[in-house]
Amino acid sequence: MATDVQRWRTSTFRLIALYTAIFAICGSALVAFIYWQSAGYMTEQADAQIDWEAHYFRSLGPTAISDEIAQRITAAHLHVTFIGLFSPQGIRLAGDVPDIPHELPVDGAKHTIGKLETSVAASRVPLARASAMRLPSGNILVLARDLGEVKELRSSILRALSYGGCFALISAFAGMVLVSVRRNTRIRALQRVAQQIARGDLQRRLPQSGSDELDMLAQIVNHMLDEIERLMGEIKSTCDNIAHDLRSPLSRARTLLMRATQMQPGPVAEPLERALTEVDVALGRFRAMLRISEIETMHRRGGFTTFNFRELIEEVADLYGPLAEDKGLDFRSDLIDVGTIHADRALLFEALGNMLDNAIKFTPVGGLVRINLHQDGPGARLEVIDSGPGIAADERKAVTQRFYRSERTAQLPGSGLGLSVVAAVMRLHNYAMRISDATPVASTGTRITVCCWPQPLA
Repeated sequence: MATDVQRWRTSTFRLIALYTAIFAICGSALVAFIYWQSAGYMTEQADAQIDWEAHYFRSLGPTAISDEIAQRITAAHLHVTFIGLFSPQGIRLAGDVPDIPHELPVDGAKHTIGKLETSVAASRVPLARASAMRLPSGNILVLARDLGEVKELRSSILRALSYGGCFALISAFAGMVLVSVRRNTRIRALQRVAQQIARGDLQRRLPQSGSDELDMLAQIVNHMLDEIERLMGEIKSTCDNIAHDLRSPLSRARTLLMRATQMQPGPVAEPLERALTEVDVALGRFRAMLRISEIETMHRRGGFTTFNFRELIEEVADLYGPLAEDKGLDFRSDLIDVGTIHADRALLFEALGNMLDNAIKFTPVGGLVRINLHQDGPGARLEVIDSGPGIAADERKAVTQRFYRSERTAQLPGSGLGLSVVAAVMRLHNYAMRISDATPVASTGTRITVCCWPQPLA
């Protein structure tokens, strides 16, 4: 139903509907003009015939007029013209018009009247053009001509307009549906590819099938994607090369510092140990950067399998539960069996591990850490809650970026890449990750919610 509603709201459908409306208006105007011209022409012919008859009867004497009227009525096969001769008092003297129509003035002008009574088989003319004039003898002559042809013409034109209009509208509607279906099929294909590109697959390109405006737009977008992919590839390659190249000298420096620490015990060893710790931090950051790059460049479905989601979370909870207890935290899990999911098990294990590691690291002694798994309509919903310092609302988007460290936790050890790895894994799976307050579980802290089902493109 939603697709049909969207189809009616497309520009293609609106344009065809507009053209159909314009065609219908123009067609109706043309038919009306033809009708007006035809009816006017037939009326003019009737008026000319009445004028000719009036001139003829005026040229006859009083007795000859009655004889001529009787002869015409007797000889007429098609009763189209009607004649009536009346005394000055309105008494019929001859003809097939029994009475002077009350709406017809005796002024010699032509008028259109309806329901003209005639004595021809007691018939009634529904529409006539008539004129009443006073003759030199004082009698009144009524001449009328049947306009039934005009009425038939009107009915014929109206029928033609109705049938033709219905056929044109049905044909236009069918054309709108066919054109809209074809255009919407192409647009949906472009939309699917655009969604894949927006989710990180920059190697995809918009399909092209012809030379219309959609293909012109697709060509421009594809060229833009080529440049974006090239630039991002260069930046990524530069960052990866820096991280990879610095790992070797840092590893050698770490080895030398460890040897120097072992060879120089006492006061000299303390600064060497601090330098060793800083080198370990730098190596950890480089490893995290390379891991994020590796996740972002993985094949979309290469490592996806079907597995029980609750069992995976239980393994992560069993691994990090002792660490939380050693720190004096209240660690609990509330896991509902949500069945199986189709995802990369190893990557989700790593992402959940980073989430729990952050929660345990930033929660002070005596705090709490919760991990919940519930069913939420479309799929499973995972929550990791802690009672740590929390994340400010204006920082919740920034913490998923590389190397970002909040001022609240800057003094704690870490590289600022834990949630970056989590965000990269969720982007690969097209899962939604939200960061919010820990209330009502804790007055302070952070709640990270993961909706474990593919999200539509906004």
